[in-house]
Amino acid sequence: MIVFTPDQVFKITRILQDGHYGSFMSSIGCALQLADSHNRAKLLNAFNSDLARVYVNAQDAERLESKSI
Repeated sequence: MIVFTPDQVFKITRILQDGHYGSFMSSIGCALQLADSHNRAKLLNAFNSDLARVYVNAQDAERLESKSI
């Protein structure tokens, strides 16, 4: 299980809310933004592998962007 920093969670929620991973995951992103710490922990645990994939994809995209500049 990956433990995300608050900044990583914020980044993931912004990506999800933009709908890049579909409406269900967009709703998860909204729920993460609104959740208290207890419910946020539940969501991070339940969707950990999905959220990790989103974060890794974002990192890969940033690397590609920095190489093209």
